[in-house]
Amino acid sequence: MNRKKATIACLLLSQVSACNAVLAEHEGNKALVLVESRAGHHLSAQRIDGKKVTDGRFFILEPGQHKLSVRLSYERGGQIGYSGWRHCLAEIAYANFRATEKYSIRAYAKGYTARVWLQNEQGERLVESQSVPCGPQY
Repeated sequence: MNRKKATIACLLLSQVSACNAVLAEHEGNKALVLVESRAGHHLSAQRIDGKKVTDGRFFILEPGQHKLSVRLSYERGGQIGYSGWRHCLAEIAYANFRATEKYSIRAYAKGYTARVWLQNEQGERLVESQSVPCGPQY
């Protein structure tokens, strides 16, 4: 019984510490894009200009034009024997990333499609993706 409690405690502690992990330092000569999930959705950074990123929580970019790829996972009511999780891959291209600026990427999913958008610190949408398909295979 003590071993079971210790295992559960370790699992809970690892989850809490992952949430409190520090973001990378925002270098003054680069742009920072935070990848923000909402309840019931998991949004993660995947690629910058086709190159895989090491941390799914953000992008650090040189000023200028970039194409950012993100993966959205969310749960929809599933059937017996079928996962209710949907996954989508989306890209955003933006030509005017500026040094020292902070941006965020957010997503909205409905049924089997999703959209992602880039916004500045003031909450203004700068660019939005096309509607992308979502399913269990992505």
